Amino acid sequence: MASISEEHLQEAAEVGLTQPEAEQAWRCFTYIDENGSGTIDESELRYAMQLHGCDKFDSDGSGYLDRGELKDALTSMGMEPLEDEEIDDMFSMADSDADGKLSIDEFVRVLTMDLEDMIDQSTGN
Repeated sequence: MASISEEHLQEAAEVGLTQPEAEQAWRCFTYIDENGSGTIDESELRYAMQLHGCDKFDSDGSGYLDRGELKDALTSMGMEPLEDEEIDDMFSMADSDADGKLSIDEFVRVLTMDLEDMIDQSTGN
């Protein structure tokens, strides 16, 4: 496994990470980036979340995320705390089958959706 570059260390320091934290983040990134492309695509993220991620957000063990769990998940991933209305909007966009809960695929889709897609989906375009 390649070690973290000086450039990436500097970028990490700019966001407040120490060198050991940056190195750990780099190890995680390279582990998830299975094809070595330098980016984490939706399938790589979905696989990593299935193996390591969603269980910690699914506090009731249902296998799905509810609105409160989504809010907690996003906050724990570093997002600023969102208002309930923002969570409701995001949840509605993610809940593609409208069953009132988010599957792993729905959660990953929201995490990998770009801003333009989110805007289009929220406005019905």
